[in-house]
This record gives sequence, structure tokens and C-alpha cells, in this order.
Amino acid sequence: MGNNGSSGEMFDFVCFRCRSTIKPGEKMFTMSVSLETPEDDGTVNVNENYAISSLCLGCASVILVEAVLDKKLTMPGPLFEELEERRGIILKNWNKEEENNK
Repeated sequence: MGNNGSSGEMFDFVCFRCRSTIKPGEKMFTMSVSLETPEDDGTVNVNENYAISSLCLGCASVILVEAVLDKKLTMPGPLFEELEERRGIILKNWNKEEENNK
């Protein structure tokens, strides 16, 4: 159960994907947005924070796997390209070793 703070009303956390009630002690993922202000010392001051929705651990895991398998979630930028290049070199070397062992 949660408390929305302003009115003091209690509510159940419900997974927006499977609609199951998330019980106390269970792990959940919460998507939220926040209004923040950068400070002079490099920190961030959170002015307001709003929870948008919650996911149970099972549904969050499934969504992540689906995103990775559908290539909707990829590692962007030069780091990914470097990793792909290294992977290609390793595979070429491995294939050469396999051919030499025949």
C-alpha cells in the first residue's frame, strides 16, 4: 500500500502491464519524472517528483528482454561500434584457429 501524500489516501500499487497488486516486500520498478534544478556545486536539487506508473519485477524483466530481442534497446555510439569491431576480430581469429585445427 502506498500513500499519495497530499490527501493521505491509501492505495495499492498495481502493475500497469499485468494488473496484479504489488504486495509489500515485493520488488517493483517505478517510472517517474522529476523537476530538477542544477546547483553551483554540481549537485541536482529535486524540486518535484511524480510517479507515473509501476511494474512488477516479472513484467519489467519481460519488457526488457523483449526490447533487447527486438533490438529496440541498443547500446548507441562509439563504444558500441568499438565493441562490435572487437567482437568481429575475435570471431575472425577463432574461425582461423578452427580452420587450422582441421
